[in-house]
Amino acid sequence: MNKEILFFSANWCTACNAMAPIAGEVAKQNGIPFKKIDTDYDASLVSKYNIRSIPTAVLLENGNEIKRTVGASTSTQFDSFLKG
Repeated sequence: MNKEILFFSANWCTACNAMAPIAGEVAKQNGIPFKKIDTDYDASLVSKYNIRSIPTAVLLENGNEIKRTVGASTSTQFDSFLKG
């Protein structure tokens, strides 16, 4: 299994700025690569994954989306998202 998290956010987004370090740390604890994507500068990925709201975390497995979560969450909630 080759998993990766794409974390869509923007510098001006307060919830994104609060959530990014939490998501990054939980991903690291689970051994899953974490890629932060600024929605203001990467329109192609925003379009590809149909991102409508931020923050959004997309969990990929072998390059395919298996699930996503939208909005801020606690470290416990994000951990459950990754493991659930």
